[in-house]
Amino acid sequence: MKSIQRYGFLIPLVILLYGCTAQLPEPAPTSTPNIRRPTNPAQSTNPTLPTTSPSQTAPLQTPDPFPDPVIAAVGKEEVVFDWTTDRCEPENLPDLPTRAFRDAEGQVNMIISHYVNYRAVGPDLNNLTMDCDPLLKSTKNADPTAFSDWEWIGSTYTEDGQTIYALIHNEYQGHTHPGQCPQGEYFPCWYNTVSIVKSTDAGRTFSHIAEPPEHLVATLPYPYIAGEGPNGIRAPSNILKGEDGFYYSYLAAATEYPQSQWVCLMRTDDLEDPKAWRFWDGEGFDGQFIDPYVDKGEDHKCPPLEWDNIGASLNDSITYNTYLDQYVLIGISADQIENREVWGVYYAFSDDLVHWSRRKLLLELPLPWTVEHHTHTSHLYPSLLDPDSESRNFSTTDKTAYLYITRQNFGQGSLDRDLIRFPVEFFPSKEEIILPSTPAADEGLEVLTLSILKQEFTVPANTPLELTLAWEAKTAEHVADFLADGQLEIILDGEILPLPMDFWGEIKSSGDRFSSQWLYPVGVLDPGIHTVSITISSSVAINDGLGNMYQGRFFENTLRIIVE
Repeated sequence: MKSIQRYGFLIPLVILLYGCTAQLPEPAPTSTPNIRRPTNPAQSTNPTLPTTSPSQTAPLQTPDPFPDPVIAAVGKEEVVFDWTTDRCEPENLPDLPTRAFRDAEGQVNMIISHYVNYRAVGPDLNNLTMDCDPLLKSTKNADPTAFSDWEWIGSTYTEDGQTIYALIHNEYQGHTHPGQCPQGEYFPCWYNTVSIVKSTDAGRTFSHIAEPPEHLVATLPYPYIAGEGPNGIRAPSNILKGEDGFYYSYLAAATEYPQSQWVCLMRTDDLEDPKAWRFWDGEGFDGQFIDPYVDKGEDHKCPPLEWDNIGASLNDSITYNTYLDQYVLIGISADQIENREVWGVYYAFSDDLVHWSRRKLLLELPLPWTVEHHTHTSHLYPSLLDPDSESRNFSTTDKTAYLYITRQNFGQGSLDRDLIRFPVEFFPSKEEIILPSTPAADEGLEVLTLSILKQEFTVPANTPLELTLAWEAKTAEHVADFLADGQLEIILDGEILPLPMDFWGEIKSSGDRFSSQWLYPVGVLDPGIHTVSITISSSVAINDGLGNMYQGRFFENTLRIIVE
């Protein structure tokens, strides 16, 4: 693909959440909405919003053709925005999940969100060029009651491509304002709210939809208090319009530093009115946000949504998948998988936007709090986008899509951040995952197998390659322990190869020992020098039964492949 021709608020919290709350002019329904799919603005550019609650009659039950669907990464990462070559200025970097929309002229606008917000523009998501005129610069108002300090565009929505609404992730950074933060540090004086801005020129510029603080959409019912951060509601998901005419967004909420976090859900039927949002209170969309400097009340605090299933942080991206006929929620999370805590990008499915399946791992990636050193490469801010989506707001995906995510090349403290993407595919079940084969393999060419324990290989051009490794132990149970708890990270020419642990073979007996062989196809490499970095690690102690114990990063190697 063609990368952008031309940067991120720093969130080292252990997990990202979304808080949600809202205020509608009319009482919202008090039961779960019967929502099936987002509308297509191309078919209805001026929909009539309902004045009564959507039908609560459950549809007739039919057999589910996909009782246990999965999403899998099916290819290598691609660079979409390279900070080194594409940035307009040092602070131009991807610091929230990627959002995109088609404007009135059919051009795709992709938001590069930071406290100075930019866009990339082009005919489609695969061909974009940076526009170096800022869309929105932060107000940096030192008054916390104005809710307009450091401002990121968190999500966008448009019906016609001309008028664009955008939810704002607003950070009151007390340490940047004299007298507002005795601690003099970012986190203790970090106070978050969500507000809204609007563009009437097809997304070229944005401004507050009302004079602050009347642009406030969502917050917790607590004022700013120095030393009690991080606190508040932040990082809204993209806005998705349901068939019922309501606009939905997921939010991250946090109180009581260092970590009390959860996800909230809010909706509105009027994007023009910041006070029209309502949050899901556990029974219906009756919860109302308040301005904590004007009103008080714990009942204005949005509660956790589906904690057991989506955890504390699944709120980065919401789309409707037409292949599965289900909603898909994407975010950074963790879970216990085969007796170890696994961090990475997770997803969940829903029929109604409120009740969610148990989250599943899409891609295990290094995160700011899982790397050994703060300068190591890590990832944040995932989103799911389909370049072929017919939705003006890229609210839908089909069988294939892309996982967009920010790669922090030198850790969270560096401005050097690239936007990358991985091709992903939806499958009916894990057993039906099919990774694409290489053209060379399809042509029946002989595959050359290279051990990742070596330092260098020279291979002829046009030769399909695969990488190999064997794990040997005293018993089959010892090998199984490694396959359950071990972790492989394989990086080819700077790109993380997907699903490395899925390529272990069956456990076999060899004399008085047992082993499993790992074979990973990399296909045909271009002529030149290629570098493969290999790391084997485990978060728990692994015993091979031969007198060896392994834990942490216990093997690292760099292999050079010279293709002549």
